Amino acid sequence: MEKRIIRLPEVKNAVGLSAATIYRRIKAGEFPAQVKLGKHASGWTLSEIEDWIQKQDGHQSDNHTKSEKAFVPTQAFTTFATTAEMIKAPIGTELLRPDEITKITGHMTTHDQVAWLTNNRWQFHTNSKGEVIIGRMYARLKMCGVDLSGN
Repeated sequence: MEKRIIRLPEVKNAVGLSAATIYRRIKAGEFPAQVKLGKHASGWTLSEIEDWIQKQDGHQSDNHTKSEKAFVPTQAFTTFATTAEMIKAPIGTELLRPDEITKITGHMTTHDQVAWLTNNRWQFHTNSKGEVIIGRMYARLKMCGVDLSGN
């Protein structure tokens, strides 16, 4: 088997996590550590990342994504303990709160949230302040794997 080293942008794309989340999980022993490639360079062994993804699929099949490009709704929510946590949350309002959008996307900044939502084919709006607007029922259905595209 070929051992291929991948760099951070490819790792982020493969697992759907931000760099900060990846490093936090490495520190907690919950994600493969990078290998040193040089004085100022590091990467990850592709096979270790693939193994980690497989473990997430087998252990928490409704919480993790393999890739933002190959979006699987029931596997996309890496920051929730379970998809049920979001689905069972009190409705409160018809729109998701900013902290809920952060949990779903794994990103704090609006720019990164918009990029994640676009890559994962979510329907959303932005208000005049540039804040992301997502309907709560839409998010619940999307997280359950319901295809809302009409195709």
